[in-house]
This record gives sequence, C-alpha cells and structure tokens, in this order.
Amino acid sequence: MSVETKSRLEQLQKLHAADPEDDFCIYSIAQEYASANDLPLSLQWFEKLLAQHPTHAYGHYHYAKILERCERLDEAVAVLQRGLAQAKQAKDMKATSELASYLDELTP
Repeated sequence: MSVETKSRLEQLQKLHAADPEDDFCIYSIAQEYASANDLPLSLQWFEKLLAQHPTHAYGHYHYAKILERCERLDEAVAVLQRGLAQAKQAKDMKATSELASYLDELTP
C-alpha cells in the first residue's frame, strides 16, 4: 500500500470516527481499500456501507465490482439486483441504468 493511500485512509478513518454514519466516508474507505487491492477490507467496508445505507446505489455497484474481482459472481448478481430495486424505487434513472447495464454484463 502506497504512502499516499495510507495517508488518505488515515484521514478517512479520522473522519469516520467523528461521524460513523457518513455514507460518503464509508464509501471512500471501501474504495481506497479496493484501489490498494485489499479486497477483504474493501468488502467489509462496502458491507458496512450497505448495512447502514441500503439505498446507496453506487455502493451496490462498486461492491458488486469487488465481488466480481473475487470471482464471487452469484453474490455480485444478487447485490446488483438489490441495488437495482433500490434505484428503481428511488426513481434514480442514472443509477438504474448503470446497475442494469452491469447486471446484463454478468448474466447470460
């Protein structure tokens, strides 16, 4: 893990400690771990994000990406399906389109 990544993670961890419910902070930590190729920690943070913020459309999208990288395709599909249902319910057309497109890529 690079020094820059460690520094960003330290800053994000401090922000998270100050506001543990901040969805952007949790999402950012998950993404930093993904960028550092620490997939187990990335998965943990995406799981935390979606447990606290089940309607976070891009959390579903990027969580599925990490699951795909871990070759856990059935789980990735299930995550995308949940995210797609949430995005449709929220009438978020952009997220709906992106989640549906990714789901199409993973399903024959």
